[in-house]
Amino acid sequence: MKTKNIVILGILIHASSVLLAGANPDGKIVNDDLILQPDCAIIAVGLNGSAYDRSYRPSYAIDGYIGSEYQNTGGAGTGFIVTPTYEDVVVNGLAITTSYYDEDTDPASYRIYGTNDEITSEDNSDGSTENWVLLSEGELNLPKERRATSDWVVFDNTTTYTSYKVLFPTLKGADADTMKITEIQFCGSKFLPFTEGLAYTYDAETLTAAVSGIGTATTKEIIIPGTVEYEGVVYTVTSIGERAFMRNGLRLVVIPDSVLTIEKQAFFDAIDLAHVDLGKGVTSIGDTAFQQCRSLQGIVIPDSVTTIEQSAFSRCESLVYAQLGSGLTSIEDSVFDRCALTNIVIPDSVLTIERSAFNSCNSLTDAQLGKGLTSIGYAAFAGCTSLTAITIPDNVQTIGEGAFSGCENLTDVQLGDGVKYIGWNAFGATKMSEITIPASVETMGGSVFNKNFDLIAVYFQGDCPDIEKYYGIPYSL
Repeated sequence: MKTKNIVILGILIHASSVLLAGANPDGKIVNDDLILQPDCAIIAVGLNGSAYDRSYRPSYAIDGYIGSEYQNTGGAGTGFIVTPTYEDVVVNGLAITTSYYDEDTDPASYRIYGTNDEITSEDNSDGSTENWVLLSEGELNLPKERRATSDWVVFDNTTTYTSYKVLFPTLKGADADTMKITEIQFCGSKFLPFTEGLAYTYDAETLTAAVSGIGTATTKEIIIPGTVEYEGVVYTVTSIGERAFMRNGLRLVVIPDSVLTIEKQAFFDAIDLAHVDLGKGVTSIGDTAFQQCRSLQGIVIPDSVTTIEQSAFSRCESLVYAQLGSGLTSIEDSVFDRCALTNIVIPDSVLTIERSAFNSCNSLTDAQLGKGLTSIGYAAFAGCTSLTAITIPDNVQTIGEGAFSGCENLTDVQLGDGVKYIGWNAFGATKMSEITIPASVETMGGSVFNKNFDLIAVYFQGDCPDIEKYYGIPYSL
């Protein structure tokens, strides 16, 4: 039994990657960590009896909502049988979100089985009428925190099964008479064929094609092919066109390595889109390309991407994880504005972080800035209320107006020796008690520490820099 860390915001996703795809002549083998969907068939089972109140039915364990949960009063030995809606699924991991209630009711161990038999077991039975193959069993180390999610429990399995049975033989409390979980999720892989019926525009001179829309395709899981044939001619798919899937009900999209550009608003307001694989060839992501994709949980930007235009992922309110590639040279205006990111690592290749790039990312606790960074723009991290510390690298020369304003829990700021300018209100309404201004600083804007009521001392390693005036009127720090 192995475990893999995850990032969680009421939903289960991999920390290391969100979606990977392998080569296949007719489609893709897609690794997915949301195999269990609310529409999966599920029944309660128990080795020594099973019962539940409809307010705590087993379907609540796979509804993706942490406000509901599954409770089985059969206690230890209870669980469920579930049939994923996907065909050809290979499950090789599970993760559990603890209940709202007492820790004693948490599962302490698990067994997972697979079968290709038709499910004939009845709800609240012992679930034994099918031929089951034991895939894995072992102890569970669920977190003590309530409504918190475990690491992935990963096991070896290469066989596809149509249904799975999960039992919890023991509970944390020896005397607990009810088993309670908020959510359970499987990770694994499934085969998805290339999507037929998509609409394209064709360039006869370059023999390239751009995806222009959903066309006649009805699936919510789009696997875009690298080539497409039209009137006997084969075209290479190199672009996802402007507004191609805007406000579409997609859940998953896999973009082939042949695609170079994702145009403006290509997936704008696709509120159900949870998984995106950008492919290894994408070089640019357009303005508002994924803005308001409210279900998007994570994104891996490949090293091939050099440009992410403004607001590309703005207001993706479930986006907790973003891995930035080494090809990026700037993070443009509002790219991750109002996302749910918990941490971010800026590659050394990035020279500038522009206006409001991470504005109001309220869950951001850690931001590691790359060594190549030279400027931090206006309100770049403004309103990041969970950020407690920041180290400004030595290459940074400019910290823009309001760059960290409203970071109300920011207590530790280390300024690099290359900073020359600190803009107006750059650290306003933070929680610093002291700060050291390096000798390199030449100019500071007015009210740099506006409403910083905990600030006791400002130390200058050199002379006090010039303080900008406002319409000729001198300003204080």
